[in-house]
Amino acid sequence: CAMRICGWHIDGFGVFAGCTVEDLPPALTIVHGPNEAGKSTMLAFVRGVLFGFPDGRSSERRYPPLRGGQPGGRLLIEADGLGWVVERSGSPSHLTVTLPGGSLGSKDDLSLLLGGADKELFRNIFAFSLEELSEFHALQGEQVRERIFATPVIGAARSPSEAVRALDSRRARLLKPRASCEINELKKLL
Repeated sequence: CAMRICGWHIDGFGVFAGCTVEDLPPALTIVHGPNEAGKSTMLAFVRGVLFGFPDGRSSERRYPPLRGGQPGGRLLIEADGLGWVVERSGSPSHLTVTLPGGSLGSKDDLSLLLGGADKELFRNIFAFSLEELSEFHALQGEQVRERIFATPVIGAARSPSEAVRALDSRRARLLKPRASCEINELKKLL
C-alpha cells in the first residue's frame, strides 16, 4: 500500500514540546532551516516513532524532552486513503497503532503498513539527513546499489556482491564437474 505521513504531534522530544503539524500536502516533504533549528531532531522523531526510540544500550543519539512534555508523540499516516495513527511514548518506548476506523492494531500491522521496511531501509531510501545524503554522494554507482539493496535482500551489513561471491564459493566446494568436491566424493560412496 502507498503510505504518506500527513502530520505529527510531538509531546516531548529534544527541543520540541507540544508541537503539532497537520495536513501535510501529498508530495515530497523537505525540512529546511538554519543549523540547530531541529531538522535532525525531527528526522530522529519520525524514525523513532516508526521503529522505536534508542535506549541506553544504543549508540544512537537520544533526545530527552528539553522543554517539557512526555517523551514521544505520534505520526498521522495515510495509506490507501485511510488514516492511521502510530504513537510511541516513554522509555522504553511503548507502541500504539490505531487502525483506520479506530481499533487498536499491533506491531505486525505497523510492519504491514511499512511494507516490511526496516529501520535501515527507511533510513537509506525514504528519510535521510543531509549528512547521510553526502555519504551517498561519495559512493560510486555499484556501491550505491549495494547500499540500497543490502539490507532488504541480504541482511545486516552484507552487500549483494559479497553474497554472490559467498554463494559461488560454496557452489564450487559442493560441485565441480571433473574435480574433487563434496558431491563427487559422495557419488563415489554410492
